[in-house]
Amino acid sequence: ISDYRRPVPTPSFEKSGLTAEFMSLNTRFPTFESMLDASVWDVSSQGDFEAIPDDAWDEYVAATTDFDDWGDLLAAAAQEWTVRQLGF
Repeated sequence: ISDYRRPVPTPSFEKSGLTAEFMSLNTRFPTFESMLDASVWDVSSQGDFEAIPDDAWDEYVAATTDFDDWGDLLAAAAQEWTVRQLGF
């Protein structure tokens, strides 16, 4: 079970590293927004997103990405974003 809270499902999620490039390389989706759209949940607000049970979201992440759970995905995205911001 992930201890990470989910990012706001708006353009600000790119600040957490969930860029289109990251999503295309590491998931079945071109963007985080398309990942939400393809899910079984109707997510149109932060509250909708937070209402998704953590276990169910982790299972969805494991089934549709290169990561075992949401925490792993977020950690990799943040690391990649940080490296890019530092110019490495």
